[in-house]
Amino acid sequence: MKKYLSLIYLLLFGCSQTSNCWILLSTSKITDQSTITGLVFTDRKHGLAVADSLLETTDGGQNWIEREDESINTFTPNGSRFYTSIVFVNQTTGWISGYQRINNEYKPIISHTTNGGRTWEEQLTDIFPTTSEPTPILKNMCFFDTNNGWAIGSHLIINTKNGGSSWKTCYKGDSGNRFLSVACTSPEHIWVVGTNGTILNSSNSGSTWCKQSTFTNSHLTKVKFFDSLGFVVGEKGTLLKSNDAGKTWQQHNLNINEDLLDVYFHGEEGWVVGKNGLILHSMDGGNHWERHKDLTKNDITSLFFLDSNNGWAGGSNTTILQFSTCQ
Repeated sequence: MKKYLSLIYLLLFGCSQTSNCWILLSTSKITDQSTITGLVFTDRKHGLAVADSLLETTDGGQNWIEREDESINTFTPNGSRFYTSIVFVNQTTGWISGYQRINNEYKPIISHTTNGGRTWEEQLTDIFPTTSEPTPILKNMCFFDTNNGWAIGSHLIINTKNGGSSWKTCYKGDSGNRFLSVACTSPEHIWVVGTNGTILNSSNSGSTWCKQSTFTNSHLTKVKFFDSLGFVVGEKGTLLKSNDAGKTWQQHNLNINEDLLDVYFHGEEGWVVGKNGLILHSMDGGNHWERHKDLTKNDITSLFFLDSNNGWAGGSNTTILQFSTCQ
């Protein structure tokens, strides 16, 4: 039975006709402890989000349904499925990653769509052995185009060069560290971040990897690039910035203790979100940051922007926020 999220509007602060603001669209629960781990919008109306299931909106995020298609059904005869990441390279082509729990074992899942998420085809089930680790096997993924993509989980990096039809392991790290996020700026250049201040970089499509200096032991939760400007965020207010397309990284002291979970930039303007409803805003390329009034105490875990004026954020307890020009 389809479950609907109810719309709750709450304006952040008095916005003029020409200003932008965040709006809290919903904090309703679809499933217990459901956290939005990723979201994308193919246009201003149609969006998809992953949590304990795949969610869809056709009205800009005001209402959401829990998809129950057989191809991505959360509950199967072989065990429950959970989704952890979603990425689209255009309006029609995208992937979701996650894992399937069978008793106390876990196996990875990647599914692919070529029609904007109307239908999905499962691509990956057994690239590496199942494990009883309590964390998702596949944590995050990125695609540069319709062919070249990478996914990370535990201490492994896997790669596809044919749109996910086949995958291979291209790196196996120390089991004491876990990879948490991956980003790519071309088919050749990839970055992976994880626990204990880990940043790995490859400049040859994943054939070899080098560890970069970060001067921190904090867990790094997300890496993203915006042209030559790169950002890494992590626990206890950790923020690293690169002005040279990821060759070097500099740490910025934000004087906060909350964990940072995602980042977005358009030109000089950027946003960072994190634990306990944290929203930070920068107007100078990330050199200085201002804390915005909290809209929620729920964690804000993911960001997606169509352009500088139209964005959404997702978080714990199925929190959805929208960023747009106030009317």
